[in-house]
Amino acid sequence: MFIKTGKIEPEYGRIYTESRRLREAHEYEFQVEPLTEVAAQQILSDAERFVARMERYLREVGALEQTTTN
Repeated sequence: MFIKTGKIEPEYGRIYTESRRLREAHEYEFQVEPLTEVAAQQILSDAERFVARMERYLREVGALEQTTTN
């Protein structure tokens, strides 16, 4: 809904889909290659970007209060 309507950029849909796929594979499959440190760092970086974007969207629509920095 958010990607198709243009509210959220497609890259965040890809981040979500790939992160979910990896989590499910590592949780439910028996023969999965372990993640390398580089891959794990990329997943973490993508997750941080995803969360930041979702927070920004929620602020834009008034579902999350604006934060102030001093």
